[in-house]
Amino acid sequence: MKSTILTCLALFAASFSQAQTWNIETLRSNINGAWSRTADFDLDGDPDILVQAGDTIYWYENLRPGWTPHVVDPTFYNSTLGWVDVLDIDGDGDMDIIKAPISITGTDSLTWNENQSNGALWEKHTLLKTEGAVGWMQGSYGDLDDDGDLDIVVPEYDYATVGVSSLYWLENQANTSQWIRHDLLAGSHWYSSIADMDGDGDLDITAAWEGVFWLENQLPATTWTKHVAVAGTPNGNFLGACSDLNDDGKADIVSAPSETSGGLVYFANPAWTEVPVNTTGQNLYLGVIGDIDGDGDPDVTYGGAGFLPQGLGWSENQNDGANWVLHDITPHDLLQRIPTGLADIDGDGDTDIVSLTFDFSTGFGSAFWATNPQISVGVNDLNAKTGLSALSIWPNPFSSFTTIHYQLEEPGVIRLSVYNQLGQQVRVLNHSRQDAGIHTVTWDGQLDNGELASQGVYSVRLETGKGSRYTAVVIKS
Repeated sequence: MKSTILTCLALFAASFSQAQTWNIETLRSNINGAWSRTADFDLDGDPDILVQAGDTIYWYENLRPGWTPHVVDPTFYNSTLGWVDVLDIDGDGDMDIIKAPISITGTDSLTWNENQSNGALWEKHTLLKTEGAVGWMQGSYGDLDDDGDLDIVVPEYDYATVGVSSLYWLENQANTSQWIRHDLLAGSHWYSSIADMDGDGDLDITAAWEGVFWLENQLPATTWTKHVAVAGTPNGNFLGACSDLNDDGKADIVSAPSETSGGLVYFANPAWTEVPVNTTGQNLYLGVIGDIDGDGDPDVTYGGAGFLPQGLGWSENQNDGANWVLHDITPHDLLQRIPTGLADIDGDGDTDIVSLTFDFSTGFGSAFWATNPQISVGVNDLNAKTGLSALSIWPNPFSSFTTIHYQLEEPGVIRLSVYNQLGQQVRVLNHSRQDAGIHTVTWDGQLDNGELASQGVYSVRLETGKGSRYTAVVIKS
């Protein structure tokens, strides 16, 4: 199971927790080594759930109600400490699966399963042999060289003196299943994350080991300039991700700041001022980041490492990242819980949480999802904040065109954009000043580069001077 021996001390701050009633449905239990993600594997418009159960990978087809499990790969060996992820590796519009096993000693293979026939068939491919353990339960993906395909950043670390570890990226050769390795930094690294840190239009790389740093992308030059965001001691920064938590247009670094101090913080770009997100819990795991309460800003999920009492929950972003309200979903206990996915699983319009749990006393875990009880800041408050009272898309899914409807509470400059699953803007549909009232925009599936968008899930985001709202849209073949 995903674990490391952490001795966690508490960071105390003026914050509080609110318990909420989230119904929990277990998909699979008694798993020796578990992981989960969410994606629409069959492209039917609703999210499915990926479940790693020991050495076997399944995807659970969402039937609303009910689930049907399908085997993807029964040969995910050395998976007890491994992890899996979902992304469109080959750029054909459906979601594939990448797998990173950890054997602690020796070498392993970083592999991926190609989705064929909407999840009915899967073909296994090998990316490369790895000398060290790969990342810490997360990968990092993006078009680093701006050639239109998806590249992968690999952070390796020495789990038990298994070899020479490194931080490097794999250049995707036009989706031909050929990859070129480019080494960045020697030595162990905990994790990586990809975002445009300096706002120059290309993707940079964030990582951590001795503190937190980011590497400035200067392609086509082969050198990457290292910028230290947070100095630290060896092994001092454990988990991290990038997200704009304070709504200033810059990617911030969200971090579980230390193996020994516990708590979650974010470092505000560019001064890298530390802002607490959750400092009341001990041995916290940083989970996925997304808009849990539907108010237009990103919230942060958290779980427990299983060594000190902690529960599954989420930190509510208030006042553009200045204040955080903690919401516990499960009781505090010694179970390890890691939130791994966000999606509207039950189709009721809000964001649910996909997670896993593990019991160190028995050695087994489970994969489950928790139903969002439609948490909201209130319609009037939300409208006042964003200047919006409606955002809808019909038809959805669509194959040739769809119409986006929205209502402005007051006149102002708006920006209506489409983002892919990596969070990259791919089309600007409207950027102008508009009057209050109801507006419609038709999208024919074309991207800013003139190409047609491939089938899959996209996000439509409407921004005003006060805030933003977004909703998902699915392109089908």
